[in-house]
Amino acid sequence: MSQQRDIQGEMNQLSISCSDEKRNIMTTNINIPSVPATPPPTPNNSVSPSLADRKSIVRMSTGAIESRRKVPDVIDSLGRRRSTSCCEELPVTPKYCASLPTVDGRNVRIKKSNSLFGEMESALNNFQVNTVKNSVIAQMVVDMESETYNMNHSRRGYFVILNHDIFEAENLSRPGSKVDVEVLKNTAEFLGFETVVCDNWHYDKIKTYISKLAEEDHSDADCLAIAVLTHGNERGYLYAKDVLYPTDILWSPFTAAQCPSLAGKPKLFFIQACRGEKVDSGVTLRRTETDAGAMSYKIPNKADFLICYSTVDGYYSWRNPEDGTWFVQSLCQELKRLVPEGKDLLKIMVRVHAKVAFQYQSFNDKDPDFDEKKQIPSFVCMLTRELYFPPKKNEVAMEEEQIS
Repeated sequence: MSQQRDIQGEMNQLSISCSDEKRNIMTTNINIPSVPATPPPTPNNSVSPSLADRKSIVRMSTGAIESRRKVPDVIDSLGRRRSTSCCEELPVTPKYCASLPTVDGRNVRIKKSNSLFGEMESALNNFQVNTVKNSVIAQMVVDMESETYNMNHSRRGYFVILNHDIFEAENLSRPGSKVDVEVLKNTAEFLGFETVVCDNWHYDKIKTYISKLAEEDHSDADCLAIAVLTHGNERGYLYAKDVLYPTDILWSPFTAAQCPSLAGKPKLFFIQACRGEKVDSGVTLRRTETDAGAMSYKIPNKADFLICYSTVDGYYSWRNPEDGTWFVQSLCQELKRLVPEGKDLLKIMVRVHAKVAFQYQSFNDKDPDFDEKKQIPSFVCMLTRELYFPPKKNEVAMEEEQIS
């Protein structure tokens, strides 16, 4: 009996140790320090003349390289800003729209890769949409077998632009964002959208507007598009004028159950913001010599979304104060070029990725760590069909009148 008690005691002690070890693996303290973890380095005045004199370059389709900008490229990030040319330091205590998840009274971060312990995941989902227990019935807008979305409604739909270039916190302005707004508005109208521009709104106003937009009747619309131009961080938060908020605030009200009039229709989101603090130095490649329709059908609640990001998770996103952001400018150029050729949106987005990846490279003569860096956009696709933007009937009629 004594031996059994000793064994049981050792097993209890081992169980406690394992629990402590699991907690240590899954949690790290993320209380924001009063000073940056790594102080910004003193600007290097000894940059080589060849670096200081070089401008940002764009490689043309002919293979030639053309100098395009004299103003240094900057980043759309809320993280550590090591270069004065990339804006000033982040405010000491950035505000969130709600408190961060806690365990045992401590702020915690849940690792994004291979979550091992399910009890931790619920702490992060403060903004998760309630599970739809009863199936919602919505109007069928296209046959189940159709390979393309129905884009023949009476109107294209709304294209909402949430632009943020002025913030309540100091040193976070985004010069060049208005250039993006203008080209986005012009491109959206070219595609037949009704544009709505929202400049520097507070979080509460954004949330209220998105909720009301989801409550509207979109039965006569082809789709919905929302673009956000702002700062972001590695936890997937975006900056309103006053506080940080999670990206799912933007798209979760438009799921099929929450917004039945958009069920089965494309919901497009374009997010221009940093998603971390890493920079992509790129890799140089060199050529070598050896080189019958159903009556009804059910769709998933979160189908028909396309969420496009200006960069991949964990990395900076680049913006030029004079020319705007690489992603938005490339997106609008490729949409205007390829939509009239009858290309579907996913093929166009691949061309956007290629344009940003191959034709852009950062220029920063004040900090070599931010010079000659690259960027690659990304998207999360839940679309279930090919998406084209044919001209609306009234647009065709106007063109015919102009010809006659």
